[in-house]
Amino acid sequence: YTSHYMEEVEYLCNRICIMDQGRIIASGTQEELVELVKGETRINLKLDKMDRDIIRRLETIQGVAKAELIQDEIAVLGENVDMILADIITGVTENGRHISSIDVIKPNLEAVFLNLTGKALRD
Repeated sequence: YTSHYMEEVEYLCNRICIMDQGRIIASGTQEELVELVKGETRINLKLDKMDRDIIRRLETIQGVAKAELIQDEIAVLGENVDMILADIITGVTENGRHISSIDVIKPNLEAVFLNLTGKALRD
């Protein structure tokens, strides 16, 4: 079975191969593949003002691996989201920014694909 729809793959398949440009880059069960990015949770933030200063501030938080501006939101990658989320909120508000939304995205097959290829899924 082949699909770009990871929800289908998660539901239907016991063993999964992730391919990029015709090459198998990872294979295993869903649990084994998610384990590859287990420590990385993505937190998407929308703020009233987003610039390099706030990104630099977020990157100083212990447990944050990376913060970057992607389109109209800041994506923060880090480990142990329960520990760093409060620090992220504090860091943002201490810098005079207002949060309009926070979205916590725990690792799934789509996150595995993005992590391994550096690219979002495409149709």
